[in-house]
Amino acid sequence: MALAVSKNKKESTGYLSEILGVPKNHLMKVVQELSRMGVIESSRGVSGGVCLKKSPEEISILEIFEALETAAVLECYKLESNTCPLQPVCKLKGIFKEAMVEFKAVLSNYTVKDLMQNEEEISFFLR
Repeated sequence: MALAVSKNKKESTGYLSEILGVPKNHLMKVVQELSRMGVIESSRGVSGGVCLKKSPEEISILEIFEALETAAVLECYKLESNTCPLQPVCKLKGIFKEAMVEFKAVLSNYTVKDLMQNEEEISFFLR
């Protein structure tokens, strides 16, 4: 949302870190992943910074979620470290899988543009 408000003006990660109250190390990981996914453009140097690579109406909330989703909800989703003795008989994994399908379906209905309906208010809080 902060980059959408900037209207393709490159913003420094230091500035974004400050206005969003996010540690710069964490923000750099997010920038790196969103850049890899083609959502944002990132460049270094004096005139560097980050900006949206696509228009807000082209970026689905699902795309952002999938780019940044790293944590497994349940231990059984982490195949390499799963030690749950109930895995062969547990029904919870199926329920969470169904819920995730519905969750992602809802996210796919919205874009960054939908988040910008109150752009003036967002700009006020980010400046």
